[in-house]
Amino acid sequence: MLYPNKSHRKTTLTPQLNEDLAELLGIIAGDGAIHSPWQLTISLNAVRDLAYCVYIQNLIARLFGIESKVFKRKHENCIVIVTSSSNVVEYLIRAGAVRGDKVRNTLQLPAWIFFEAAYERAYARGLLDTDGCLFVHRHSIKGRQYRNIGLCFSNYSHPLIHGFAEILHRCGIPAKISRSGKLVYVYKRQGVEDYLSLIGSHNPRITSVFQNWRDA
Repeated sequence: MLYPNKSHRKTTLTPQLNEDLAELLGIIAGDGAIHSPWQLTISLNAVRDLAYCVYIQNLIARLFGIESKVFKRKHENCIVIVTSSSNVVEYLIRAGAVRGDKVRNTLQLPAWIFFEAAYERAYARGLLDTDGCLFVHRHSIKGRQYRNIGLCFSNYSHPLIHGFAEILHRCGIPAKISRSGKLVYVYKRQGVEDYLSLIGSHNPRITSVFQNWRDA
């Protein structure tokens, strides 16, 4: 719903280009949406991403100095972080976010994140923490069962898929793009460990899989 006569604006901070901003843009590219001139929404799993939801709220508060609201969708296992501010939306679009359908509008990785390796890694972290996962795949060799850890990032945007894979390659992490062009995989244990060491995660849904696999 739009409010064309809405003239007052919230007072917000104007952050410099930094790792927090790069990570937030990665989060928005994954599970975020901007469908109005004054509102950002980020949709998450209501159970598995609950702790991560708090992290994102704090991230937005650090960057812009405003609070976000959280709503649960009725009859859905989904929570939505809502940030209402024309200043924030306009700033995010200038920084590299897009309004409307991200795939149709050809969302690109912001050019400025390639200024520093730390920005690249922060953006990739935001992508995987929203649209990615760690998984345990089982296979058998000569009757012996093995449980190996893997990493997967999924998105319909080809620029995001290739950009994410490129950032991993820059970190020395071997990554493979699926034939469909919608998935990026890391199959090697060392690759997953390097990812968590070099890029990391702020989503317990991601880190708990590795911890449980390692402990087992």
